[in-house]
Amino acid sequence: MLLVLTISAMAIGFMPENSSAGDEKQRLSFWGDIRGRFEVFDYATDATGNEKDTRTRIRYRLRLNGKAVINNRANFQMLIGTGLFDNRSGNVTLGDPVDFGVNAIGLRRAFLTLSPWEHGKLPGDRGH
Repeated sequence: MLLVLTISAMAIGFMPENSSAGDEKQRLSFWGDIRGRFEVFDYATDATGNEKDTRTRIRYRLRLNGKAVINNRANFQMLIGTGLFDNRSGNVTLGDPVDFGVNAIGLRRAFLTLSPWEHGKLPGDRGH
């Protein structure tokens, strides 16, 4: 599906007819964040009264967003991040899977926006 969206974006025309160096800076943008935390679970006993060891873990989340303005009527956006197995959170525990295996980083969201009007605004004196 992503391949179809990418090919469609290319077919629409990635480069505008009249482009300048200033326009190119605004056509492709990236932003994201990294979050980390250290958690301590301090136990003497669990709810059933059994002794339980204190646990610690390091959690992190990485997100990278990108936007490409294809032309005045189309743009493409995507989100790449960690935590592909839990849709509610991108948090991953350092060391998981077992014995520090490879953590999943992948495409969490991607979409192509097409508009019949320039810049997605309705035509008219108030739309531009």
